[in-house]
Amino acid sequence: MKNEIVKGSIIKLKDRYAEGELKGFYRITSIRGQYANLGSIFGGHIYHKRVPLEWLIECESEWYERWSKSETYMCM
Repeated sequence: MKNEIVKGSIIKLKDRYAEGELKGFYRITSIRGQYANLGSIFGGHIYHKRVPLEWLIECESEWYERWSKSETYMCM
């Protein structure tokens, strides 16, 4: 089952597009047509603009699994 990508979704880039500074997890800050802006998960900083939606995969459960094992999360 494929999850729909909407504003506020936590995503990562498909392996073939994830290079250099595009690696990691992002939150969709806006969607305009077939493009999205990618920002920080916590906070309001936008890192990348006009990234094609076809490059993205919704992965909130994968991100949460990693986040819940982090030292930052454990110290909360």
